[in-house]
Amino acid sequence: MGDIYSFLGEPKPFDDNDLNEMVYDLIEANTPLSTINKYKIYIPSKGRATLNKTTTVLDGLNFMLVVEPQDYDAYSKVYPADQLLQLDRNDQGIAYARNYIKKYSRSIGEKKHWQMDDDIDSFKIRKKGTTKNIIVDPMLCISIVEYCMDMFTNVAISGISSSTYAFSKTRAVQKNKLAYQVVLLDNAVNIEYAPVLAAEDWDYTLKALEVGYCTLAFHHIMNDSSYTMKNSGGCTDIAYVGDKRKLSYENFIILWPGRFVVKAYPNTKIPWRLRHTRQFLNDYKQQLILKIHETVNH
Repeated sequence: MGDIYSFLGEPKPFDDNDLNEMVYDLIEANTPLSTINKYKIYIPSKGRATLNKTTTVLDGLNFMLVVEPQDYDAYSKVYPADQLLQLDRNDQGIAYARNYIKKYSRSIGEKKHWQMDDDIDSFKIRKKGTTKNIIVDPMLCISIVEYCMDMFTNVAISGISSSTYAFSKTRAVQKNKLAYQVVLLDNAVNIEYAPVLAAEDWDYTLKALEVGYCTLAFHHIMNDSSYTMKNSGGCTDIAYVGDKRKLSYENFIILWPGRFVVKAYPNTKIPWRLRHTRQFLNDYKQQLILKIHETVNH
């Protein structure tokens, strides 16, 4: 007897454990699924024409730097014109840049696109049952995430996590968790980043979950990047210097009351941090829906 999904002619939710084991198998194989990224990578960058780590890591891949008019000439001395996308305004913040990128990507017919910070040092994997993070070809990480997200009809955003937190994770990938820093977005999803100066990526993830989409957070497919405020440029002066980080987080909390608090960590490199008040992500129960009417090609 068939299950109710086959009776109704509807796709069956995909088992989370199957996805987790599949990702670990792909990690273990240690072979990129393609030689170049299927979806273009956009790197919002400010004041770092000669201090852009991500472009070095992604050398040879399909990427564009997204820069402000005031920075364009400086970047054009380092990068060719076909790797530069100029914003229409200066000093509007990271959320403005992210929304601009998504609108641009959608306007040229792209189905999905990547957004990556400009201070990534490397990409890493952690094999099942091990405690070591291993530097790998970026295309191993990128191609696995692209392949997995393309399997489903209802994933709004996928994220490659920071290696800092890998030790605390017991799974390679989880659904309906926060996706941030290095993300692959579905352009068909009608969501924008909120105009906040920090945690705009958390806002996007929560909006997606609130309207019923799934998200994918890859924990053992990772990136290493500089800690916030280490390098000049970027959002350092706009959102993080002095008490600006605290104010940025407080503005974010207004959008999501009852879920976060700002905690002080005096005499540390990051004196203000955003913390959950409860495990509210467990409230989102939507399941991954597998594509059954088209072949996933890579």
